[in-house]
Amino acid sequence: MPPRNHEDMPKLYQQADILFFPTRREGMSLVVLEAMACGLPVVASRCASLPELVDHGKGGFLFEMDNRRQMLGFLSQLIRDSSMRAEMGAYNREKILADYTLQKTVHGYKQVFTACNKGHN
Repeated sequence: MPPRNHEDMPKLYQQADILFFPTRREGMSLVVLEAMACGLPVVASRCASLPELVDHGKGGFLFEMDNRRQMLGFLSQLIRDSSMRAEMGAYNREKILADYTLQKTVHGYKQVFTACNKGHN
């Protein structure tokens, strides 16, 4: 697939039904956050920061690393159940709007920087 412009990404995410993210290592996943913001349910490996982002059973499913049966079971469940996909996607969208706004992010960084600055005085 050719590289995409950042502005095109919401439209591309919204063409999908599920974000499948079987990563082994991941920091704060921008891909997962973007997909959640676009109203997608997420099926991802239970590793790194993903359990902090994806509320298992509410916004998607987290499978144990290398557990193919569990991974396929979660994917199959979402593929078969369009209402579950819609509910989980809506949950994720609301979670992003509540917890990951620009204002909250800036406020969080400000708190960290203020705490660090106090430690050096």
